[in-house]
Amino acid sequence: MSAQDRDDALVLALPSKGRLQEPAFQFFADIGLPVIQGSGREYSASIKELPGARIVLTAASEIPERLF
Repeated sequence: MSAQDRDDALVLALPSKGRLQEPAFQFFADIGLPVIQGSGREYSASIKELPGARIVLTAASEIPERLF
């Protein structure tokens, strides 16, 4: 069973666009965890250093409801 299949997998929800996306991505880059986003049409990303984490890109206003 992979970490993505478990209920306790780390899920990070980040803004998919707008004024909060760049600072969020920059924060992770600054701490050595750069976010790798696929094409602009994908709503997922990855962080090479966190292979078991699931990165979800969504509207900033939807982040609280996506995590619960």
